[in-house]
Amino acid sequence: MVLLEIDVYWVKQAGKDPIEYIRKYAGRVPLIHVKDGAYNDDNYFENCIVGEGELDFSEIIRVAKMLGTEHFIVEQEKAYEDQIDACKKCIDYLRAIK
Repeated sequence: MVLLEIDVYWVKQAGKDPIEYIRKYAGRVPLIHVKDGAYNDDNYFENCIVGEGELDFSEIIRVAKMLGTEHFIVEQEKAYEDQIDACKKCIDYLRAIK
């Protein structure tokens, strides 16, 4: 069996629904990259702190866990003034929604 590691940000960036992909590959997605994004003034979907963007992580995580995902990996691509604070915000948000 081939397993898949979905990066929900890039699925959304491609104009697709991350939850649909998680469902489509049910039981084959043990890892998910947790990364958020929001549209900027140029209508480009860019990386932002998890919980401050467009993705519905409450639903993404609920569905993913139900279908067998075991690990969620927070990934920040955008450089922030204080990376530690950015990571803390992501973790605090994820803890609050579980």
